[in-house]
Amino acid sequence: PLARRVDHVVFSCKVGFKKPELEIYRIAADGIGTTPRRCVYVGNGYGSELQGAKKADMEAILVDRGEPVFPDLAWEGETWQGARIKELQEISNLVATAFYVPPP
Repeated sequence: PLARRVDHVVFSCKVGFKKPELEIYRIAADGIGTTPRRCVYVGNGYGSELQGAKKADMEAILVDRGEPVFPDLAWEGETWQGARIKELQEISNLVATAFYVPPP
């Protein structure tokens, strides 16, 4: 259902970088013709992906389902101080109100 709303896809196996390496976030922003500062990264908080997005100068949102889905992987959810949502449907309202960055 989200595929029609995605403008650009980045696969780590194709670009040679993986989260939380800064370059993968920059590649994603370049792919849609913008800067990381104008992007919002949404993730489930595994593998330091949210911290990577913040370091790349993106806003980051944790999709927090309450507890880790993969208990054997490092999860940022317990320490994440940034924005949180429970459902993907909450993204558009949060982005429109909290993260709007006017064009240059």
